[in-house]
Amino acid sequence: YKNTSEISEINFLTGKKVYTYDGENISKVSGYDKDKVIQTIDYKYAGSRVSTMTTTLADNSKIILLLDWIDDTHLKYTKVDVANPVPVSGECFYTNGNLSKTVNIIKDGDVTSTFENNYEYDAKQNPYYNVKGFYQINVLTPEFGKNNVTKSTMKTSFTSSAGTTSSTATSTSTYTFGSKNVPDQQTTKGLSANGQATTSIKNYFYNR
Repeated sequence: YKNTSEISEINFLTGKKVYTYDGENISKVSGYDKDKVIQTIDYKYAGSRVSTMTTTLADNSKIILLLDWIDDTHLKYTKVDVANPVPVSGECFYTNGNLSKTVNIIKDGDVTSTFENNYEYDAKQNPYYNVKGFYQINVLTPEFGKNNVTKSTMKTSFTSSAGTTSSTATSTSTYTFGSKNVPDQQTTKGLSANGQATTSIKNYFYNR
């Protein structure tokens, strides 16, 4: 942390993310692999909300997300990929400060792919929620809402002239909490559409 509320960077095993502020808002996130910048995301705002996310990759190609807030609980977005102009659009729905549902549609020739995600949460505060500007740049990500994700359900369907196929995958998360009432550990168990079970564990460490 740079001060009591602004985040300066997140470190990983082989890299990091560095955050740049412009007043109250995060204006840029730079992703590093060791000491090399491999991706930057620039944010533009309409009032207090992000309206455009521009991702620049190491080869200088760009992916642009245009965000259109219908109201406080409903967001529509369009993805513009200059190198791969396949139309991608989506909608997000929010409940009590959390991303509760996403619908993502990709049309490629005769095939329309639809991905619907539904999320459930606990009543405990997410450890990132009070970081200045962090929630605003992560409105498409359930892991950084007001509370902690306890269940995710993904429904996938593919429609073409040959018909429609669909599948469902689920995951559940449980948490252990420390004295400050924020997660110390998250255990996620998943079940893929083909019945394969997975388990992952994430540990949280705090410097204050």
